[in-house]
Amino acid sequence: AYKPTLDGGGQLLMVSTANGASGFFHDMWRASEREETPYSAVFLPWSVRPGRDAEWLARERSAFEGLPAEFDQEYPSSVGKAFVALTGLVYPQFDQQLHVGKPTGHVRWEDCHVRMASYDLGGGDPTAVVMLGVYKDDRRIWHVHQYGEYYQRTGSPTDDELASYIAAWHERAPLAQIEGDTAPGGGSTAATLNRLLRIPVHLNHQGRGEGLGIQALFLEQNLLTIDPSCVNSIREFAGYRWLQRTDPNSKDRYATATPHDHHADAMDARRKALVTLYGQLFSTPAGRREIEYQRPGQAKETAEERIYKRVKEVSAARKGAGAAMEYTGGGGKSARMALRG
Repeated sequence: AYKPTLDGGGQLLMVSTANGASGFFHDMWRASEREETPYSAVFLPWSVRPGRDAEWLARERSAFEGLPAEFDQEYPSSVGKAFVALTGLVYPQFDQQLHVGKPTGHVRWEDCHVRMASYDLGGGDPTAVVMLGVYKDDRRIWHVHQYGEYYQRTGSPTDDELASYIAAWHERAPLAQIEGDTAPGGGSTAATLNRLLRIPVHLNHQGRGEGLGIQALFLEQNLLTIDPSCVNSIREFAGYRWLQRTDPNSKDRYATATPHDHHADAMDARRKALVTLYGQLFSTPAGRREIEYQRPGQAKETAEERIYKRVKEVSAARKGAGAAMEYTGGGGKSARMALRG
């Protein structure tokens, strides 16, 4: 309906509160940010209006006591906070400013100490392959960087197509191994990739809870980064949340201990690889690198001890009943985002 107006020299303005990392407005804004549409993505932070200062923000915050996610959505200071409400995220540790970027020192794929591919077969969901390289950062600590991704949203790629993508990276610098998918059909794909590429394929049977904890620790300790080109892998973090259910009696919403996202295949592929890399980098005599952490009132811990505790915490949470949590409702108070033609 608006196209004739635009064709006649008119202008289209789309203004909205971000209200989560999904839906028409989110997808349109992100596509415009990537210059994939004829529109300009414009972010309007809370401070854009004259007369608003830190004191004003503090007064507004007092009306959102106990609701930090809702406050960030309504009064965002960055695009990330506008689109992502922290409530229910499996990985609230993820921060685009910290975890998205080029590898430290611009370490090339060819110069990594270990190189690995990991895939997750989507079936009805997207199929994803992630390419991970390991090097020592400027702290002389092992660091994992995701250099690339293969992402097919619809349909199932053939084994030859997966092999072709992985082979291009393998030709640049040899892969140590491939982490495979244990889902139905995964064994056949693993055998085909091993035959075509002559690279060991490991079918990871590690429990999901352990993998969630290990990936969380890599994020917490800034041991993981993702290349900006891996847009699908980055996008998955905002939608990867604990599954919520409704109590049949009280009608209250509560979180379960099960992650829920129909399109988190790159997340699952990376999780499998990190479980294996954790074993290689922290749990073997040759690969262990002791990183000491100390929090107020606590004794120092090595990286292995810290990750072990995190794994246990996540595993315990998955075995227990879902903890109660507030439900993030919709409906914004004022406009925060704009698209300008």
